[in-house]
Amino acid sequence: YAHLSAVPNGLKTGNRVLAGEVIGQVGKTGTATAPNLHYEVHVDGRPIDPLGKELIASVENPDTAGASALLEKTRALFTATLSNEI
Repeated sequence: YAHLSAVPNGLKTGNRVLAGEVIGQVGKTGTATAPNLHYEVHVDGRPIDPLGKELIASVENPDTAGASALLEKTRALFTATLSNEI
């Protein structure tokens, strides 16, 4: 994660995280001129769409309905934000 100002104690590469879990706080390290984050999700060494339904389908949490609702809410907010900025 590029430019993070903080990462939760104990979080490391390979940890499983759930939708809605804090994984870091945005910062502006290095030569960044404003807070930002380069974020990628990799599964089995290859990048995937973190808002894609296949990610939710792989969740081993029995509350997949709650995770799916969070995914849809996040996707809608992301889409609305992009359409307002372009």
